[in-house]
Amino acid sequence: SIKQDNNIGGKSSNQSYLYSNAIPLQESNQNEAEYIIVDGNRFKSFQEIPHQCIVKGDGKYQNIAAASVLAKTYRDDFMEKLGLEFPQYDWKKNKGYPTKKHREAIKKYGITTYHRTSFQLLPQSQKI
Repeated sequence: SIKQDNNIGGKSSNQSYLYSNAIPLQESNQNEAEYIIVDGNRFKSFQEIPHQCIVKGDGKYQNIAAASVLAKTYRDDFMEKLGLEFPQYDWKKNKGYPTKKHREAIKKYGITTYHRTSFQLLPQSQKI
C-alpha cells in the first residue's frame, strides 16, 4: 500500500506486498511454492522457501520479466483511475512520475494520501 511504502520504503514495501499475497496463495493452492526468484539484490526469507536474488533479473529470466510487465500494467491502470479522481496531478498521463506539471500541482494543491512521501516529491529548493 502507499502508506506502507511511505513507512518502510519502496523495496521493503514490495517485499511486504509479496508476503501479503503469497500467504493466501499458499493457503488456497494445492501447489506450494518451491523456490522464489527475486529481481533485485535483497530479500528476506519467506516461510523457509529457498530464494535467489538476481540483479536485473527481468532481463535474464522470462518469468521475472512477465511479473514485471504485470506489475507495471497493474500500476498504470491504478494511476489512470487515480487520474479520474485527482485530474489536477495528471496521473493519467504521467503514471506517477514527477513531471513538471505534476510537481506544479503538488506545489499548488499539496499532496494526497496516494503520494509516496518516501520519495522526493519536489526539488530540495522547493517546499510542499
